[in-house]
Amino acid sequence: MNRATKIELMQAVIEHGLNGTPRTQVFAEFCKRLNANGIALKRGQIVQPDLHPMIAGRGIRWLRDEDETGTQEFKGTSEEFEAKNWRRSPLYHLIKSKEMTLWQRLNESNRPFKFSVFDEFREQGDHRLFGR
Repeated sequence: MNRATKIELMQAVIEHGLNGTPRTQVFAEFCKRLNANGIALKRGQIVQPDLHPMIAGRGIRWLRDEDETGTQEFKGTSEEFEAKNWRRSPLYHLIKSKEMTLWQRLNESNRPFKFSVFDEFREQGDHRLFGR
């Protein structure tokens, strides 16, 4: 993606935010624009911590094949969520290891997978993953 396209994408996100566009709609538009500009995104997800005592975080998930954007709530304290989910995620692994990419073939012969979410991806028909 060239610099001008990146700037255009950032400006669109900012404009939607200033106009009060719902965050699910902003994220869906962002994911669609990435696809339109050559980034083959099948699934996008944002998760943020929450200050609520019973909700550890909230998230938005976009699925290209379903053209659907949904919200999620993660119950429990932020410490429980971090221990249970975040520290076992592929993204946490990439950040901690300072690696830029993660490749995984989702073949039966590669089971068990290092990250449990890979089973979910395989069930959705994915055969390989690349991330960050």
